Amino acid sequence: QVFRTMLSELERTVFIIFFSTHIPITCMIDGQAALPTALFPKPAVDLLKWYSSSEGFNDVLMREQPAWFRHIVTCELLFQLPFFVYAYRALMQRDNSLRVPGMIYGSHVITTMVPILGHFAESTVLTLNERIFLIVIYSPYLLVPLWFVAAMLRGAPFENPKKRP
Repeated sequence: QVFRTMLSELERTVFIIFFSTHIPITCMIDGQAALPTALFPKPAVDLLKWYSSSEGFNDVLMREQPAWFRHIVTCELLFQLPFFVYAYRALMQRDNSLRVPGMIYGSHVITTMVPILGHFAESTVLTLNERIFLIVIYSPYLLVPLWFVAAMLRGAPFENPKKRP
């Protein structure tokens, strides 16, 4: 079997869904860890309050928002959010210019997810079940960028890329 260099349609679809759903999550939920609450609609604030509470998913990072986590979220807003829009467009248009920025994005995200997942794994305030659950919830944000980097390392993602004007 020949080593596949291009994205399969399954990969392309997974990546499109990942980036398109990550835009509202970053804008409405994650952003609350880095920006004033007054900038967000009340339903988003209420959702985060519930999600991070012990009645919700007990996400101690989103509830306590330590400085190191706020800085990671700031990078998400400044660097990742614009990339989500760019990646969605590039994937929809089958644009090979996605390759290098995609590797940079994925490498950055993989690096930021290590302390986040490590925080949950080593938490002394969460039960074992809460730690496992939060790691499972956050894991796609490590695994999909890792998959994305691997896919971009294989070569040009599209056989017949859209010609750029």
